[in-house]
Amino acid sequence: MKLGNCLKVLKTSSHQLIAPLMVAMLASIVGLTFAILMKYMIDILASGEEKQLYDLILFAISFGVVRGLAPVLNGLREYYTGKLVEAREKEFRAKFIEENLHAGYEENSRKNIGMTMRIMHGGIQGHRTLIRSIFSGLLPTLFDVVFIIVTLVLLVDISIAILIAAIILIYGSVIIAQTKQRVPYIRAIASQDKEINGAINNYLSNHEGLLGWGRVHGALDGYKSEAAALFDTFRQNRVAILKHNIVLSIVIMLSMVLVLIYVGYLIGSGQETLGSFLMIVGFMSQIFLPLNAIGFSYRQIINAEVDLEKAFNYVHNKSSTQQSSPVGIPHKSLLNIEFSNVSCEVNGISVLEDLSFEIKSSSIAIIKGTSGSGKTTILRLISGLLKPSSGVVRINGINIQQLSPVRLSESIVVTSQESLLFNGTLRDNLIFYGEKLPDNDILNMLEMIGLKEFIDDLPDGLDTFIGDRGQMLSGGQRQKVMIGRALLAKPYCLVLDEPSTGLDEAAVKSLKELISKLSEKTQLLIVTHDQRLMHINNTEASVVDLDKKGRLANVKL
Repeated sequence: MKLGNCLKVLKTSSHQLIAPLMVAMLASIVGLTFAILMKYMIDILASGEEKQLYDLILFAISFGVVRGLAPVLNGLREYYTGKLVEAREKEFRAKFIEENLHAGYEENSRKNIGMTMRIMHGGIQGHRTLIRSIFSGLLPTLFDVVFIIVTLVLLVDISIAILIAAIILIYGSVIIAQTKQRVPYIRAIASQDKEINGAINNYLSNHEGLLGWGRVHGALDGYKSEAAALFDTFRQNRVAILKHNIVLSIVIMLSMVLVLIYVGYLIGSGQETLGSFLMIVGFMSQIFLPLNAIGFSYRQIINAEVDLEKAFNYVHNKSSTQQSSPVGIPHKSLLNIEFSNVSCEVNGISVLEDLSFEIKSSSIAIIKGTSGSGKTTILRLISGLLKPSSGVVRINGINIQQLSPVRLSESIVVTSQESLLFNGTLRDNLIFYGEKLPDNDILNMLEMIGLKEFIDDLPDGLDTFIGDRGQMLSGGQRQKVMIGRALLAKPYCLVLDEPSTGLDEAAVKSLKELISKLSEKTQLLIVTHDQRLMHINNTEASVVDLDKKGRLANVKL
């Protein structure tokens, strides 16, 4: 496990770490106390003293307390470990989602959603595995080892403490070495299993094509070859497990024989007691089981490292592309939008070339051009979703690169040409994860955009479900709902991206009336190729006209 990733996972407030650490220490002490009690009880019984009944009662009470505390402390350890896991998972999820939501257009256009979700789930599982392996596996075992050695030094003989410490060190080293030999097989099985499942999915989804092209036998041969490789790796892993168990059994056997012979010699020479012998046997039996678990924890941590490395690199790469500037747009009643020698490439293709224009505080501005002329690219540049390849985009005199993306998106709200409506109520679609508003505010806005009468006729009003992507609404109604959502956000500038798409003449006429009314409330930027929107009911508009190559064909300001 790389130390850097380990520290990232454990980076949290000190009190969240102290609680599971302290409980793990107490659980180890209590777990070892039984063997110590056995030593003293046997020594007292062997001494022939008269207080044996009193000592037996005291031993029984102590034994009951110890055995009662053990599950309680183990439960507390799991509780605080789970609490730490939840805190780190919560922080990681929030960071991961935040970075993805703040990603620019180019990043999102290249994003593989399935891969992104796998990375997120891998990072979450990596956090869980690492923290639980440390606090439920490695640390308790380490505490057991330390307390056993200290107890042997204080209560028995330092030579036995050194001998058992050496045995534990050798045993732990053998476990890690054997586990390292198995790790490649475990990873190979995971990789081959993923590939063979993908191949099966391809075979089944392309069944008709395989039949039509006579490739069924070829597909079967390919599957058999991949399956043979997978099951050969299974066999190698089984052999490695067998060797692992044989080696560990030999080490345990030799260790127990060596320790018992030496302790027996000390007892025979009168240097130690029978109680010490039983305590050491108890310690040896107790420590080998958690030491065996170290191999499992080690494998888990290595697997978690792979997932965490991907997740941390993903978040780091996202963060390195984000703007951290807190600067917002200086408030004016209207925005000045300036393009100065702007060129832009998207996925290596030139979309805009040396474009310069300025929209000076116009209540309505229109960006006009045919499909592919770069209208949407201009919109994404203004919204901060894209960065120009060269040149500068300024809003109210400030380079857009210096503006906070979050503040920018709050100031300039875009209604997409695709209706981004989801299967929920009309109210939920209008608020769209924003702050809750009184019904009167929503209804006043709906009246302004001409939807209030329609809402009043609905049996459930604002709580009416509108279907997936708003399929229960007409095209014009969907467009108005999108505009209503934008207005509730109270932006400086409202951008309408191809607002007349799919609308008939009557709906376009209604839209133009709405645009004229909206221009009295907020600044409008309309991106369109529709000639029907070039004249908005006697309202003067600035027009930026683009040619097919993303260059300025004409400008009317």
